[in-house]
Amino acid sequence: MSLSGEVHELPCHLQPIFKNSGDYKEGDYPVAGDLCRGMICLPVSAVMTEQEAEYVIGSLRGVLV
Repeated sequence: MSLSGEVHELPCHLQPIFKNSGDYKEGDYPVAGDLCRGMICLPVSAVMTEQEAEYVIGSLRGVLV
């Protein structure tokens, strides 16, 4: 198992579905942008085993300590 979480670099108001609306632009919600740039999405699955979950937790601890 590899640690391949997703990166959500675009806040909701900048997602492609809203691109053509013209209602939102970069910088409208600076806190949302800051939060997205600093977010980590850990792998999760309905079929994840306890051993896989422990691997994720251990790997995260390894980079935070």
